[in-house]
Order: sequence, then C-alpha cells, then structure tokens
Amino acid sequence: MIAVIPVDDRGKVSGEPHTLPERQARDMIMAGQAILHRRQDEPPWILLSEAQTALSAMDRIGPPATSEALKQISNYLLPSGVRQTTVNGAHISWTHSSPQGEQAFRKALLGPDGPVPGLLRQISDALGNRIARKKLLTFDHDPSPEEVETLGLIELPDQEDAQWLDKWRCYAIGREWSEFRTACLDLSMELGVLLKLALREGRVLIVEELFPGGRLLHPDRWKDEEYDPANYVNDWVLLTRDLPNDWFAKRPNKLGRPKGRGGYAEKDAPFVDLILRKLDDDSSATVHGAVTVVIDQYGHEIPGASYEAKVRRLMERVSARRG
Repeated sequence: MIAVIPVDDRGKVSGEPHTLPERQARDMIMAGQAILHRRQDEPPWILLSEAQTALSAMDRIGPPATSEALKQISNYLLPSGVRQTTVNGAHISWTHSSPQGEQAFRKALLGPDGPVPGLLRQISDALGNRIARKKLLTFDHDPSPEEVETLGLIELPDQEDAQWLDKWRCYAIGREWSEFRTACLDLSMELGVLLKLALREGRVLIVEELFPGGRLLHPDRWKDEEYDPANYVNDWVLLTRDLPNDWFAKRPNKLGRPKGRGGYAEKDAPFVDLILRKLDDDSSATVHGAVTVVIDQYGHEIPGASYEAKVRRLMERVSARRG
C-alpha cells in the first residue's frame, strides 16, 4: 500500500491523504492526480522503478548537438562572445553555474519538467522522512555484516574512533528501507553518468565565462577530460531542448569529422594561423593554451575524432610552423 495526497490539475491539494494499492497509487501519481505522501510504511518501489525508466528518455534534455547547431550557437547566441537571451524573438533559458546546470539536467529528466512533476523529489522526501525516524541501537560489539543487512543499519561509526571502543551506537531504518536507500543512491550515481554522456553528445552545453566574453566549450572536450562541476561554478549551461528546432533539422554531420577524406592540413591552416597570431599578441601564452582556446571556440569547424586528437595535431602543426 502507498499513501497519497490527491491534487488538482494545478498541483494543489484537493483531498485528504489516504492509502491505495501500489498500482492504483502509481497510476494516480503518474497522471498528476496525486502526490506521494512523505510518510510511508513501506518503500515506494514501484515509483522508483518509474524513475529508473524515465532515465532512458534523454531526448527530454534535447537533441545531440551537430556541427551545424554548434555553428548556429556561436553565430547567434555568442556573437563576439556576448551571450544572447533571445533568438528570433524566442527566449533562451541559460542556467548560471554548472551545479545549477546539473540540477536543470536532473529536473528535465525527473523533476518539474520531467514525466511527473517532482517525481525524484517525492521519492527523496519519503526516504528522508523514514531516515528522520531512524531508531538508535547500541551494541557492545562491532555489528556484523549480517546485522547491518538484517536490521538496516546506517551511519555506522568509524572503527578507528576512540569513543566507540566500548559501545557501538548505530541507527536502524529496517532492511527494506536500507535496500531502498541504496537503490536511490544508485539512481543518483546513474544520473551522474548520464550527465557526462549528455555533455559528450552535446545535449548539455557549457559556455565558459571569460573577459571580455564567453566561449562555447566543444562537446569533444568531454571525451578526454573528466567533467567536474566545481571547475565551472561561474559558467553558463544550456540544454539543447531550449534551442530552435530548425538548428537540428538538417542531416547532422558527425562531430569532429571532416566532410571528405583527408585534407586535414588544408582545413587546419586558418586555425594554425589564428593560433600563431594569438602567440604573437601575447608573449606569456603557451602553445597548448592558445590551441585549446581556438579549439573551444571553433571546435565544430576543426576536423578530428576527439578533442585530444585536435589538440595534439594542431600543436604539432604550430610547432612545425614556428621551426
């Protein structure tokens, strides 16, 4: 049985809480006719299953970026590095800071913009309520793995902590809720993996905040570099679902691939010239630094299978030109 609260079509409470068979409760919640009550006697496994299924709907984030779309973004959203908030009269939703961008990604899959308003929050609230009612247990021995599993122990003290030498104080939430908590943590980790995939596919785009303007970080970057939100706290995040559909209407070119076979030297030439000018203008600049700046700005036009391949090839060409 699952406790629910009826709501109207605006999400406002419209009735008293009551319990229903789990399938009936699931159907009402998925239809937006009810929300999950915070206090549950049993873990709402059926809703967690719905959340896990929703993770496969990556198109809610937006389509994968194509070379054409990245070019349009540079031309219309970042002319001269100046971030624009409207295109053809339509508002473009930017999220400031990567941590908030990560939240926008999660909400698009499982939050207010997902298949059910606030599904992940409802599940988290139910788990949080059960953890808040945890039971303190005291042992005169180090709890065995069997006791941890059977009793659903959490927040185990550090074995090296001197204050636990005589008594072991642990909290119990029950076996089923402990397993549910583990499954929720696994779901959160899976969301992290999907975010990295969305970055590599260009469904989530990051614009680095610079002075005097910003630059789009090419999706190829995340094929070779580990994404860490802490490194991009002041930058801007964009989901491709918020971009004009016609930017993705053309047959996409695979990111990083030239249209024809070979010809890399000819295609690289203007970018090598640009890198050399940057090095001449700034005596403190390094070859690697100038190369990455150009690739981040014009990566959609530079052929190559990966971000690292482009960096390596352009560094070699610049070194050869400089003698």
